[in-house]
Amino acid sequence: MLSVIGPEDFSPKLALAEALATPRRDAPLFLYSWPAPATEAWRLLAALPEEEGHYLATSEGESAGVGVVRRWVASGPGRGERLADEAGRWLREALVSSLPGSSPPRPRLYGSLGFEADAADSADFVLPRWRYERTARGARLSVAVRGGEGDRLQAELERIWSTFTGSRPPLPAPHTQTRAADPGPFLRSVAELTQRMANGELQKVVLSRDVRVQAQDPIDGLAVLVRLPPPPATGATFGFRRRGEWFLGATPEHLVLRRGQQLSTMALAGTAAHDADPAQLLSSPKDRAEHAVVVEHVLAQLQALGASGRAPASPEILALKNVLHLYTPIHAELSSPLHLLALADRLQPTPAVAGAPLLAALRAIAAAEGRPRGRYAGSVGWFDARGQGELYVALRAATIKGREADCHVGVGLVAASTPEAEWQETEWKARTMLEALGAGG
Repeated sequence: MLSVIGPEDFSPKLALAEALATPRRDAPLFLYSWPAPATEAWRLLAALPEEEGHYLATSEGESAGVGVVRRWVASGPGRGERLADEAGRWLREALVSSLPGSSPPRPRLYGSLGFEADAADSADFVLPRWRYERTARGARLSVAVRGGEGDRLQAELERIWSTFTGSRPPLPAPHTQTRAADPGPFLRSVAELTQRMANGELQKVVLSRDVRVQAQDPIDGLAVLVRLPPPPATGATFGFRRRGEWFLGATPEHLVLRRGQQLSTMALAGTAAHDADPAQLLSSPKDRAEHAVVVEHVLAQLQALGASGRAPASPEILALKNVLHLYTPIHAELSSPLHLLALADRLQPTPAVAGAPLLAALRAIAAAEGRPRGRYAGSVGWFDARGQGELYVALRAATIKGREADCHVGVGLVAASTPEAEWQETEWKARTMLEALGAGG
């Protein structure tokens, strides 16, 4: 039996052997957790580079996972709630075990909800085989155990522990070049959409574009991830690695956080350069109008869910590395339990990433952009067996594949928008990702 579990003299190999030898009843899953050295969570992905993985850093700490025990996918209307129901039934049958002196781990599923709900497998969440978490309370490593995997898990643990405790040189900085883009199509789309708004057809549309960068060699997504700003310089830093492709970003915006019956969300719309006068942004009729649309929509959706939403009467300034935003925090209390993904079904997409009226804005986006957004402007995060968790809007993001990366950026258009100013705003918003990619000079 383990009597001392401090990481300074802890034997992970012995602990895993004990876990694998512990008598277990017939159940699909067993979880074990141990103290681990306090290190950067991304090192878990470095330890097993051939495995699918994820990373998430928020104001509460950081976590990473590698390997897949099981995947759940869904698409279409109500995709989040259907996925949550299926995963919940499976998780309720899982046996969560703990070794002496160790608190039982809580299983968490990590993944994303894409922008287009009808796309195949647009809701995609996994239970990772290995999970590392570091918070103010300490650091822990957890493993999901299934029968017949003892040798594999032992070999993986040795690689993980060596990466956690050994010295490692810094990841080499990426070097890429931005591919010049013709602003003409974007400028024409802005002009056409603002004219439709002036005619009363639309109230707001969020238009996005991609900034493509290229490199001579394959771009190391992990090296890009570690160069993105961590909280509190951003709301959340995230990364997902699968089949040699990365989707990562540093988003300022959370979609919804649920703890018990309490939930929080936000309205984030209205932007200026980081060195602009905050008072001018606060008094800008164009930006205040864009922001008000988002606040009104979110409060209406919460009311429809039976939640009593509360928001300040006026926005405040959220200052980030390269931009200023108008920001309104919104809090609510649920009158009955609702799974985090069921909340996401109602809240996503907000006018902050789509527009208003919603259906008309979505049709305008599809026509103007000419390609699906995929995970960009959707949401990323996690939930647990109780339906609690947190989702962040997948903004200031990039998709990396091979020697190319597409940085995804968008702007909210209202009738007072001008094409040149909106193009400049996308340039501001792309700057953080381009710097991480080594193309920010």
